Amino acid sequence: MNITLRQCEIVLAAAETATFSAAAKGLGISQPSLSESIRRIERETGLILFERTTRSLKLTDDGRRLAA
Repeated sequence: MNITLRQCEIVLAAAETATFSAAAKGLGISQPSLSESIRRIERETGLILFERTTRSLKLTDDGRRLAA
């Protein structure tokens, strides 16, 4: 599993803010770009990193391991 530093930053920002929009704003990218990055990371790693609701995000067990 090869993850770039930027991908790690994206995952950590989303985990810390608990919303894609706040994470994107903090990283200076668009929310759709951040969402696509997360989807790509999940697809490439075969992991589900976040439990998504309409209002927030929560790290899954896999997400917590990756964030550590």
